[in-house]
This record gives sequence, structure tokens and C-alpha cells, in this order.
Amino acid sequence: MLDEKCLHWSRKSSGKWVGVALEGQQQALVVDDDPQIRRLLERILSRDHFAVEEASDGVEALEKIEQHSFDVILLDLMMPRMDGFEVVRRLQSMAPELTRRTIVITAFPEKAYEALGKICKVVSKPFDIMLLRQVVEDCVNGGPQILPC
Repeated sequence: MLDEKCLHWSRKSSGKWVGVALEGQQQALVVDDDPQIRRLLERILSRDHFAVEEASDGVEALEKIEQHSFDVILLDLMMPRMDGFEVVRRLQSMAPELTRRTIVITAFPEKAYEALGKICKVVSKPFDIMLLRQVVEDCVNGGPQILPC
């Protein structure tokens, strides 16, 4: 959900009102099959003035990536239809610069380190909110590449 103060509201052809991020606002995509995790991440990022899009699986995420430009992606690994591993593989061929701004948030960090290569960072669930905010800032601001230890 996007912060209402930072939006221009318009009605789509379906009749649904949608908020469109104002020019210059940083864009984030949160991809997780758990709606509670998506909502939590949306709240955290919105407080840091991100416009946040959500996807419940990898298929939906790739559709949104094709339609919009994102400054950072927060990605779960274990999801239905298409998991995070496959999303990263496809991103590496279609938008390698976005792969470097992808943060994997998972309960299985050792699997992520083994399989994912050049993502920005892996954050373990449960996560520390302040640490996550710092990792997002580092990835978006193009600081030094953060690699797993």
C-alpha cells in the first residue's frame, strides 16, 4: 500500500482507484506469499518514503517488473507458482542491474547464499527492522556491494 500523501490518485478502466507514485519517489517491490509479511514490509518501506508495489509470487513479480521501474526488490524464496530462485535467474538475464538491488528475505539463508550469486544481500527471517532499513538504504544508494560473509 502506498503512502496517500505521496500519491496522485486516478481511476483505472476497471473503476478501481489506484495511487500513482509522484515523480522522484523511490520505488520498491515486495514479493512474498505471506500477506502479513508483505504488509509489514510495505509499512516499513512507506515510512522511509518508498512507493511500494506488492506481489504474492514470482509470476506476479516479473509481470510488475516488466511494467514498472523499481529501485529495490525485497524477495522471499519459497513461494507458489514461481519461487525466488527462479525470479533471480530470470532477473539476471533481463535486468542484471536490478538483481544487484534485490534483497532476499528468507528463513533459509544458507540456501540463498549457495544459489543466488550477485544479489545485494540476504536477510534472515525473522529480521531486525532497523537492520533491514539499513540494508535497503545501502542497496538503493549504490554503496559498496554487500556480499555474504
